[in-house]
Amino acid sequence: METEVNEQMKRSREDLLALKKNLETLRVDVAALLATLRDTAKSQVIQAKQRLWESSKTLEGEAQSRLDSTFEKIKERGMQARARTLENVEHRPLTSLAVSFVAGYLLASLMRRH
Repeated sequence: METEVNEQMKRSREDLLALKKNLETLRVDVAALLATLRDTAKSQVIQAKQRLWESSKTLEGEAQSRLDSTFEKIKERGMQARARTLENVEHRPLTSLAVSFVAGYLLASLMRRH
């Protein structure tokens, strides 16, 4: 009976050693898995950051292009309005003078009230 108990204790020790070895292997594998996950996540964050940067530059270019186009349109319309105004003043100088006088008088009246 004592031999049987010794035999069971010996198997229990062997099982315990095997379990410790398996746990250590598991710990190493989990650490490696976590390192791989960290590296993968870091890589994905870097790629997302790069895509975001490229998108922002594209949007910035598009916005600048639209702004330039709008500025040119406004500039052209302003020049057209100026040309029409000069033409009207040349063709009707007395009417232009009268309109300017009335506009100035109205503005002066409004300014005195405030």
